[in-house]
Amino acid sequence: MKQGFNNSEAFRVVAVGRKAGSYWRNGRTARDPLTGRVCSYAAVTVVRAQSAVISPLYLS
Repeated sequence: MKQGFNNSEAFRVVAVGRKAGSYWRNGRTARDPLTGRVCSYAAVTVVRAQSAVISPLYLS
């Protein structure tokens, strides 16, 4: 997603389904089945392209 993919493209790239991808995108908490330890994973942050700088003369 940081590379500019939309959700569907990003899920295809990492070969996960829509539900799993949405789960990962929104952050998740998982329990390790062997140790029982709880691990929290932060949500994916989306980086948007910088908006163009508009000249002050444009609105004059």
